[in-house]
Amino acid sequence: DRIVTYHFMLHDQPGVLSSILGLMARSAQTADGEPVHSDERNASVTISARTGEMKYSSEELVHRAEAMEGVSKVEILASE
Repeated sequence: DRIVTYHFMLHDQPGVLSSILGLMARSAQTADGEPVHSDERNASVTISARTGEMKYSSEELVHRAEAMEGVSKVEILASE
């Protein structure tokens, strides 16, 4: 059981953050996140998730998130 911190660059439009949180929930992760910065077009969001009961690997979660509409970039910032 470790904690992985993800950074998401999202289009600032309704439903995008909710979709990311839904993906995290479907992966059965305990997550805590906060928007870091937003402007008229993009929102930068950092989410830390506990991976103990994760259905997807961290890399698979990144791949699935990148394929979602409204997601510009996803990266893993840290893994503890």
